[in-house]
Amino acid sequence: GAPPAPPPGGGWDVPTTAPAMPQQEGYVIAGVGARVVAWLIDVTISGIAPAVLAFLVVDWSGIIRQALEQAQLDPSGQLSAQAYTIPVTLDYILVTLIGIAVQFLYFVGFWTSRWRATPGMIGLKMRVVDERTGGTLSVTQATKRWIALGWPLGILVLVPALQSIQGLLQFGLTVFLFFTTVTNDRRQGLHDKWANSLVIRSVTSGNGATFVGCLVWGVIVILLIFVVSTVFLAAAMPYFEEYIRQNPQLTN
Repeated sequence: GAPPAPPPGGGWDVPTTAPAMPQQEGYVIAGVGARVVAWLIDVTISGIAPAVLAFLVVDWSGIIRQALEQAQLDPSGQLSAQAYTIPVTLDYILVTLIGIAVQFLYFVGFWTSRWRATPGMIGLKMRVVDERTGGTLSVTQATKRWIALGWPLGILVLVPALQSIQGLLQFGLTVFLFFTTVTNDRRQGLHDKWANSLVIRSVTSGNGATFVGCLVWGVIVILLIFVVSTVFLAAAMPYFEEYIRQNPQLTN
C-alpha cells in the first residue's frame, strides 16, 4: 500500500517542480531588435495626439520670443550657451498632464486588451503576457510596467530647474532597461521582472517583418519632422528676423 504520511512537522516534503514558462503554440520569446522597433513605432504614434494638443493650446510664439530675449551675446559677438526653460503656465501644465494620461491609456489599454499588444507590437506579431500563465496582463501589471519604463518622468518638465535633465534621465533609464533586457535569457528587463510580464513573438514573424517595421517608422518620422519643421519655422521666422535685425553682428 501507499507509505504512511509523515507526522506533522517531520520528514521532508516532496519538492515541487518550478513553474514552467507559459507555452503558446506558434510563439517564442521575442528578440530585442523587434521589440525596439515596435517601441519606436508606439512612442511615435502615441506622441502625435499630445503634440497636436500642445501646438493648439500652448503659446509657442511667446515661448520663442522669450527664448530669443534670453539669448545673450558674449564679448566676441557669438551666442553664449545657455539653458532655456519653458515658462510653466496653466496651459503648459494641462497639456503635459493630458499628454502623460494619453500615454498611459495608450500603453496600458493596449497591453490589457484582447490583442495583448500595442499597434507597433501587433504589426510585428508580438504580445506581452503574464510570465506565469501566458494570459492577459492585469491593469496593475500593465501599470507597473508603464511606470518602470519611465513615462511618469515627463512630469519633471513642470519643474523649471529639472527641465534640462528630464530628457537625460529618461535616456539613462532607457539604456539601463535595454541592458537588463539583453542580458536576461528570457529577455525580461527590469520592467518585465517587476510586472511579471513576458514578451513573445509569432514564429511566422521574422527579420523581414522587423525590417518593414523600421521602414514604416522611418516614413512616419520623416513626415512628422517635415510637418513640425514647417509649422515651427512659420511661427518662429518673424521673431528670428527681428532678432537678427537687432543683432546685426550675427550675420557678420
